[in-house]
Amino acid sequence: MKDASSVNEELKSHFLEGLSAHGEALRTARNALLTRQEEAVESVRRIARSLHSLSSSHGFETIAEAAARLVAVPATEMEQQVDALLEMLQRVPASLSTPTVRILVLDDDPDIQLLLKKKLSGLNREVLVASTPEEAEKILVDEMISLIILDLILPGTDGRDLLLRFRALPTTRHIPIIVASAAEQNLTRPECLALGADDYFEKPFDPESLSSSVSAKLQRLADSPGEARLDPLTGLPDRASFCEIFYRSSALCTYIKENLSVALVDLDRFMSINEKYGRSTGDRTLRRTASVLACSIRKSDFLARWESDKFAALFPRTDCKNALHAVGKMAQSLDGKSFTGPGIDPFHISFSAGVVEVSPGVSAEDAVNEADRLVHLAKVCGGHCTFSARDRLRLIQKKILLAVSDPAAASTIRHCLEREGFEIFPIGPSISLPGEAAGASIGLIIADAAASPDEERERLEALKKWPTLTGVPMLAIGPEPEPADRLQRLSARPWARLSKPVSPFDLLAHVLRLLRSTLEA
Repeated sequence: MKDASSVNEELKSHFLEGLSAHGEALRTARNALLTRQEEAVESVRRIARSLHSLSSSHGFETIAEAAARLVAVPATEMEQQVDALLEMLQRVPASLSTPTVRILVLDDDPDIQLLLKKKLSGLNREVLVASTPEEAEKILVDEMISLIILDLILPGTDGRDLLLRFRALPTTRHIPIIVASAAEQNLTRPECLALGADDYFEKPFDPESLSSSVSAKLQRLADSPGEARLDPLTGLPDRASFCEIFYRSSALCTYIKENLSVALVDLDRFMSINEKYGRSTGDRTLRRTASVLACSIRKSDFLARWESDKFAALFPRTDCKNALHAVGKMAQSLDGKSFTGPGIDPFHISFSAGVVEVSPGVSAEDAVNEADRLVHLAKVCGGHCTFSARDRLRLIQKKILLAVSDPAAASTIRHCLEREGFEIFPIGPSISLPGEAAGASIGLIIADAAASPDEERERLEALKKWPTLTGVPMLAIGPEPEPADRLQRLSARPWARLSKPVSPFDLLAHVLRLLRSTLEA
């Protein structure tokens, strides 16, 4: 559910885009008044009535009253009243705090760039220009673009190929695109509309007509902000959109008896980027990350921003194994990219992920929450890795021997690990196995740190009596009498040491890393 502030922002955006459209129409009608065209008078009155309704519904009574006066004014006095109303409309954005609507013009003609910048700027709009596809793609990563004006004849590129690319990418497929080109209209116009263009203008075009089209497209976006359900920062579908697509995909996959998998991707140490480089760099990083991840998945897959620095991915007709492979490709794509900002050295970013195969009847929230629990395991293991439910099961199936004499430390360890699903076998300091543990799959030994190297050697000799413990990792609890790497060479097994008092987080991190090392061996 949207909060009051987000609804208020949507209402203000809707109103401003409505003002833009009415202002454009009024300026066109006013020019017609200069030539004494009779139909221009009725056009002005129709526009004024519509503006009166729009302003009244949003509480802008001053504008509503001015529009009402324009409806009733005699034709001979209409020009002066139109000018007064247009001047009033220009002052409105300064009284409202609303996000800027950005329009991207991709055209290598400086005169066209200048014309469109002058014509389309104003109210809450900003026009950004690019001469090449590379410049345009950088702007699309750095800025939130609401509309694109695209020329077809670009250096080294056919604009129709670019149009196809924009419509294929999740971050740009929703953006209205107006083609303005000198290419032959009879052949090119229907092709561009079929490829996804929202409108087409042949050069030389009428600036007023193109401006009216821009206003109409932007107003439609403002009229139905909830329909697109897009995240305003990254341009990806938002959480609500993901849940809707999940519901449809789940129903379809259940019907056709195909697999459905979900992944949750959580950026590693993202908060440190905001703290070190500032929020604007963090936002740019999120936008570019969203673009990189979206480009690395299949067209049949679906990526959305779940919350903050987390992204949810949906893989229809895909089992967990293949979903893990898809997430691996996403990780490789991100690993190959560097991020930067003004005065900032390049840095890299990675993610931790959880992948689950969805059972019939499971909701989107429950599936993502399960994936989030797996993300937690990945984070505990140090991040930059992916966990599946099968990975977790393989870990917790490993039994743990606990040979810690300190009651407080033993209680903390047992409580922490049993809460995660591990089965614990308490044993004596002499490493004598109870009957139920003798035939079990032992994955880890947690024991008191030896007081001396000689004591450590004695314990290692005792372990040799139990063949099932050969090579089993050991986590020593207590001080470090000598370097752990020397003890690891001595024992020929993975080895780690944890100081007291035992931190549950550090304990789980060591346990998972040691167990994972045996699975990867």
